Amino acid sequence: MGWTIRAATADDVPALLRAVWGAFGNRPDDALIETATGFVEADRALVVEDDGRIVAGGANVSLELTVPGPATVPAAGVTQVGVLPTHRRQGILSALMTRLADDARRRGEPVAALLASESTIYRRFGYGVGVWNTMVEIERTRAVLRRPPALTGRTRMLDDEEMAAALPPFFDRYRRGQPGEVSRTPGWWARHLRDHETWRGGGSKRFAAVWEDGAGCAEGYVSYRIHPSWEGGLPGHALAVENLIALGPEVRAALWQYCFGVDLVAVVRAGYLALDDPLRWMLTEPRRLRTIAVNDFLWVRLLDVETALAARAYAGDDRLTVEVVDGFDHAVAGRYRLAGGDCRRTDEAPDLTIDVADLASAWLGGTRFATLARAGLVVEHTAGAIVRADGLFATATGPASSTGF
Repeated sequence: MGWTIRAATADDVPALLRAVWGAFGNRPDDALIETATGFVEADRALVVEDDGRIVAGGANVSLELTVPGPATVPAAGVTQVGVLPTHRRQGILSALMTRLADDARRRGEPVAALLASESTIYRRFGYGVGVWNTMVEIERTRAVLRRPPALTGRTRMLDDEEMAAALPPFFDRYRRGQPGEVSRTPGWWARHLRDHETWRGGGSKRFAAVWEDGAGCAEGYVSYRIHPSWEGGLPGHALAVENLIALGPEVRAALWQYCFGVDLVAVVRAGYLALDDPLRWMLTEPRRLRTIAVNDFLWVRLLDVETALAARAYAGDDRLTVEVVDGFDHAVAGRYRLAGGDCRRTDEAPDLTIDVADLASAWLGGTRFATLARAGLVVEHTAGAIVRADGLFATATGPASSTGF
């Protein structure tokens, strides 16, 4: 009879999660399913059934994405997408991605975003890498700041109840000013703060410390885990920074100094760092900071080019006409004139041609048109158009993203 796709119900969510996680090689227990269920918006989820069994699924969650300006736009967070090995190569993923895009448009979300398990999957659906993340490490004894912070305030450790009270509002305050960050829903925080052992990667339960100014107002926090090591009876722990978020350079320095001062630690590691993160420039021995990995993180899909391009700020009032190629959604393809921060469809001759996925990469300010052109991904029709595009889309800081969903 073959598979069919339908809207999920709340009762379907546990089976949806088991099927999707099974596609990723996991067999979650009931406690893990429970922690994830509250994050899924059942009325935005889809399931694929074959002979009465759920064999695949996918869902959107309602998010906000911060863009240069800063400003925020509604975004569909595409999540829990997977197909069991028995049903691969049958067109199921394409059907799911089409339905999820249609759902986002109906709700007025001009963009969709996701995290990819493999970097070969989602470009064919029009997604481009909007944010790259780096993972770094440094020997703790070599981690010395060039300019130790001179602040009036304190770093204070939080217990579980204090984390639940302090971290969500502070993160929300921060993410509204940082292009590339997305909002964290109450369901996301509930799952995150449950801190299920599966998410710990062999490390401790989560620690968190907040930096407060003299009036007791939080200006930054760091969350981390300790991976213990007592080889030969000697301490050699690794401190793995999960999030280090600060509203200013002095507070950032204070939080890094805190991490570099934790006893029994031999190495400090950190992920979710933006490509232009300033940590290397803060160290007396920048060579000691080793880059372990550079990975794509947040992928972005422009569903409504006019709305998405008009939502962000630009560095100047230059006019640019862009021809957008979209092999997955022909309704998006076309020519768009960007002028004075406004974007409209046009019949004018284009200054340059670019695929919708590559335009998404440039949209958040983390990828230059010149870089894409050198990769053969931008065609320049008007001399100097690529330089003009880079001037328009330039941002003071690159995008950063630290929220998995």
